Amino acid sequence: MKIQTDHRAHNLPSLQLIRAIAVILVVLYHASIFSSRILNYQLFDNFFRYGFLGVDIFFVLSGFIIFYIHQKDFNKKSSLLDYLIKRLTRIYPLYWLITALLILFYFLLPRFGNGYERSFETIIQSLLLLPQNHDPIISVAWTLSHEIKFYLFFGLIIYFGFKKILPLILLILLSSLIILYLSISNNWHLSNIWFNFLFSPYNLEFFMGCLSGFLIRYFHIKWNPLLLILGLLLFILNISFYLSQNNINDYFRIIFFGLPSFLIISSFSLIPLSIQKKIPSILLFIGDASYSIYLTHQFFIAAIGRSLLLFHMYFLTSFIVISTATTLSLIFGLLIHIYLERSMIKLSKIYMYNFIYKFPYLKKLTTLPNK
Repeated sequence: MKIQTDHRAHNLPSLQLIRAIAVILVVLYHASIFSSRILNYQLFDNFFRYGFLGVDIFFVLSGFIIFYIHQKDFNKKSSLLDYLIKRLTRIYPLYWLITALLILFYFLLPRFGNGYERSFETIIQSLLLLPQNHDPIISVAWTLSHEIKFYLFFGLIIYFGFKKILPLILLILLSSLIILYLSISNNWHLSNIWFNFLFSPYNLEFFMGCLSGFLIRYFHIKWNPLLLILGLLLFILNISFYLSQNNINDYFRIIFFGLPSFLIISSFSLIPLSIQKKIPSILLFIGDASYSIYLTHQFFIAAIGRSLLLFHMYFLTSFIVISTATTLSLIFGLLIHIYLERSMIKLSKIYMYNFIYKFPYLKKLTTLPNK
């Protein structure tokens, strides 16, 4: 089978490599949790318990990509719907399908899950990616709620222009910084879920990505491997410190992993294309399929791992069980990307544009020509 990579990889393949690394870290993190809790086995001596930092990489990378690609659309009302369709069809179609299948699974096998997965309120909030007091039906989808928030916020900049939205940008930045400081220094937390969501310190990681995209776009910065080395050293040092602490506030990760992600992504985006083109195509392919892998890997690790437990007592070691489950979860994610995600994105775009063409006002918010 010939591996085809997403068109984005031809612009900055190094960013696809970062996607691949981030999703592999998240997969290994959840594999380590399953191995420890279910198999009572420490995978690689629990080395990948820091793999959650893949989420921080994703947040910074999202900010970079959105600014890097769409900064030219600022104050262009005609670009708004094109932007929203491009971003939302990337998130919702496959997410709705996987969520629907999991809802069916939890209704058929109610002994699995935490119980709230069958709640009507949870189902609606999960489908819409609204913030909740607990994880959505796909537990990792809490990060998608922040992605959607950021996409919509950036849509306001495209529609109204940067200058008009600047006060809102400053309000969000200042509020997020204050909450980060209070959370870290005093373990402060407000009970209002919407306030915590809208002014979450995770906003800062998206803004770090935007800042990186701004610097790369508007300043003639040359690639310097020292920037990459500094980012990697900070990651290593911060991981060591982070894991040496007990009950550390979760928002410390904004500093410990957001800042190194900013340095690494900035450095990777500056790598000469002659070097980027040498990145193995399989890694670019995993980067393309990162969303499918991200949505499905937890279910596949748990399902495959529990199935293999039937043979565990006979001849399979814990290492073989978790290694097989992890590898197959990656393979299944790649297959879902090939046979489902790609076609669902295309069909969703066609459907949405056909809908838009029925309304003259909406057509003014796209750059596509009239039929």
